[in-house]
Amino acid sequence: MKMRSLVCLFVLGLMTTTACGDDDSTVIGTGGGGGAGGGTGGEGATSASSTTGNGGSDTGGGGTGGTGGGTGGGDTGGGGAGGTGGTGGGTGGGDTGGGGAGGTGGTGGGTGGGDTGGGGAGGSTTSSSASSSSASSTSAAATTGAGGDGGGSASSTSGAATTGAGGDGGGSVSSTSGAATTGAGGDGGGSVSSTTSVTTGAGGDGGGSVSSTTSVTTTAATTGAGGDGGGSVSSTTSVTTVAATTSTTSVTTGGGGEPRADGAACATDAECASGFCLSETEFGFPSGHCTAECATDSDCAGGGVCVYINASLNLCVAECETAANCRDGYMCDVDSTCWPNCTSDAQCPEVGTCDTESGGCYPPIETSPDGSACALDSECTGDFCITEALNGWPGGACSGGCNTDSDCNGGACLENASGFRFCIAECATSGDCRSSYSCRNGLCLPECTSDAECTEPGFTCRMEVGTCAPPPGEGADGAPCTTDGDCAGGYCSPDESGWPGGYCWGVCDDTTPCAGGGICTVDGYCNSDCATSADCRDGYECTAEGCYPAE
Repeated sequence: MKMRSLVCLFVLGLMTTTACGDDDSTVIGTGGGGGAGGGTGGEGATSASSTTGNGGSDTGGGGTGGTGGGTGGGDTGGGGAGGTGGTGGGTGGGDTGGGGAGGTGGTGGGTGGGDTGGGGAGGSTTSSSASSSSASSTSAAATTGAGGDGGGSASSTSGAATTGAGGDGGGSVSSTSGAATTGAGGDGGGSVSSTTSVTTGAGGDGGGSVSSTTSVTTTAATTGAGGDGGGSVSSTTSVTTVAATTSTTSVTTGGGGEPRADGAACATDAECASGFCLSETEFGFPSGHCTAECATDSDCAGGGVCVYINASLNLCVAECETAANCRDGYMCDVDSTCWPNCTSDAQCPEVGTCDTESGGCYPPIETSPDGSACALDSECTGDFCITEALNGWPGGACSGGCNTDSDCNGGACLENASGFRFCIAECATSGDCRSSYSCRNGLCLPECTSDAECTEPGFTCRMEVGTCAPPPGEGADGAPCTTDGDCAGGYCSPDESGWPGGYCWGVCDDTTPCAGGGICTVDGYCNSDCATSADCRDGYECTAEGCYPAE
């Protein structure tokens, strides 16, 4: 303590598996990127014009993928299967040829064959899935048409797949996806397999997790079956991909900015890191001053140093090496800390006036010179008010301590019987003094002439001395007291003035006896009567003029 003075879910359409047959069977076209090329249907049959054309006798497979499907063969030839990712399905054969199945993800499905032709048997579908914190799917679902009897196969890659059934004699179906629906194998042994892959995102350390969900809406292909002797088959696949949406909530904590350091400007306690503001209006610190009470530097949350103010108070203040380290209106004190030192009213924006003597911002004090009426010390330019309530001066009178007249505010320095020096208004005549005062020896002194001149409730004017006093008490002359109201004679000389325990007294003359039962001295004061010192209170002795403090 010093002593003072802050990817995408990419559906691998280009990575589909290609299955190959001989020239008489269907060749599986690639599904990626709309590649061209369907296989040729039945053996030696390249058109669908014949009603009973030969289809390749159980071995012809439908073409898959590509810009156009293959052309169906004769009675037993299977229609070309729909391309995966292509622009069109295969075209059916003759009256009894099977219609091509719908392409998956393509622009259009296949076109059916003759009146009674059956749909091609299901080819195999392969689908893989991927996951990501933010993903989009280019093909949400794939539906493949049936392969020809005896075994064409089809391949598709997508986010989710629905597969058809294997054909008679053995097409296989395979699906790998986030969610897969598989058909049943065909007569003679098609197989079906499905793998479901689940990917779970992890939350961040210490915080909430942020997840991204890709919503995929897929309208699956609908494939009609051709009737005996003809009929057409059509397949349409509609894929809608909804992009992932990630929502992040940002939390902002209010507070009006960073807490301010010790010594920084402030108007409220809440602005200060140390929790207290010495505001300009209440404490006179130019533009306010952040601080806190402290015992050591470590108590200063605002980064200041702890300095001694007085025996019961230490405060956190800003350090400095030169005045340049302190803000406007402050100086770098001898203990290397910043303290108020305003030099102009402009440095006091709230109060508006700078007291250059103290260096603080204080409103102008409308005070009164010596001798002015008062009830409080703060009303006087000097140090204090000689009040009516305690001292009996009518309406009170401003004064102050002094050594010489130059220490007074329009008054002269007077020393009383106890040696205390205080200021009294000067005068040449009583006309220079306030009402209820008269000029005596060049000074304005109390001289009330009626009870109406006393401002304290119940006080009356003691015309013999010119002061106001409360209603008389019951204390006899010489009895202990603390105020005039304790005494029948109306006056109390307090302990601090040299009268042990206080001493009641009054005034008297030849026509006015002592109200407190004492004796009237030659000076016109009432004291307790005595014959010996034993008749006096402790601390007093008997004299010719009654009991007086013992020497």
